[in-house]
Amino acid sequence: MYQTPRQLEGLENEVAGGAIHLRAQTSWADSLWQYRLYVVDHDSPSAGADEVGRHVLVRVNEDDSVHEIAAPRQLTDMVQAEELFDRLVEAQQFGGLPPVAMTDDGGTDPLLLAEERWLTAAVLSAPPPVRAPLDQVPTADADGRGGDATVALDDLRTGDLVVHLADSLEHMGDSDETIEAVVVSANGRDLTVRDIDGGDEPYAIDLDQVVSGSRPASLLPIEAQRFRPLGQVDLAPSGPLGRIRANIAALRVLHRLRVDDRPAMPAEQAVLARWSSWGAVPAIFDPRQKDYAGLRAELRSLLTEEEWHAAEATTRNAHFTDAALVQPIWNALQALGFQDGKVLEPGCGSGNFLAFAPDGAEADRERLEAAAQQAAQAGPGTPPRRAPASKPSRPRRPGGRRRR
Repeated sequence: MYQTPRQLEGLENEVAGGAIHLRAQTSWADSLWQYRLYVVDHDSPSAGADEVGRHVLVRVNEDDSVHEIAAPRQLTDMVQAEELFDRLVEAQQFGGLPPVAMTDDGGTDPLLLAEERWLTAAVLSAPPPVRAPLDQVPTADADGRGGDATVALDDLRTGDLVVHLADSLEHMGDSDETIEAVVVSANGRDLTVRDIDGGDEPYAIDLDQVVSGSRPASLLPIEAQRFRPLGQVDLAPSGPLGRIRANIAALRVLHRLRVDDRPAMPAEQAVLARWSSWGAVPAIFDPRQKDYAGLRAELRSLLTEEEWHAAEATTRNAHFTDAALVQPIWNALQALGFQDGKVLEPGCGSGNFLAFAPDGAEADRERLEAAAQQAAQAGPGTPPRRAPASKPSRPRRPGGRRRR
């Protein structure tokens, strides 16, 4: 069973030896103690086989002593580990924890211990989140495209399936025999196809030889659906680590949609809906902040130089409105008589207000950030073409302007 070192030096020795890896940490500038989240490596001499890859969350005090908040046997799910870290960070930053960690006799403040235990119990007692792998190919039922579709012979294209008469040189035999093949290229009446089992080299046939054609479900256009979040639970997570990971996941989905040139499917819309831009997590762009070095490198790999600088610029004003504020505003407008008509959203961000808009609202919107624009188009309040991907954050802190 993994044994957490009781002194900072021991933690740093384990990091240097590859036994654990730092996932995230708070800054000493924010408090008299520091929270650190580590992941246990298979090189750890004390970790059990079932603890490898799990997390350990600790508090490092000002005297370099280490207090274990949650052990690997408790943090069985990565998302729960990050959620607990984020909840502690929020409580630390917004006054939910006592101002000091140590008592005069060198012990831990009992109020701090009680708050940490309460937060830990609250997070770990919740059911682990169910997450579908982003790399999983959606089924036909999931994306709404159904099965293969018959296609007109003069509309055959690469990837379509055909049944053709076997009277070419490559397929000698009875002229009534038919062959199933996949179209490699199509140029008017001239087709190049390959046997459906892939056993032969591509060969040429004439359109007159084709008996029938069909288009695989994977090549059919996806009908866009409108995503309707139930509330903030479907939108941006609250803590910095959760926000960064949600943003990175949304960017990966956007890249896939851009390559496939299609709208988002429902499962992808749910990922896009958790996008919250970078206003609440400016440290991801600060190379001096070593806490997020791994996530910073991951984000950097997803963006061009221009996109990186554009994203960095949003840290000054990209703060999206929380669902707890958006929904009452729409309720009030409807109570005042609004049923349908045009609505101007001059700074819609990723689309929080659009996501909760009544069906009759026709939105005229303006977006200030490319990624937020793509997320909103592929995700939240655009009924016919795409679905919603809006996400709010918490109410802003004093100082600084805010856009939706």
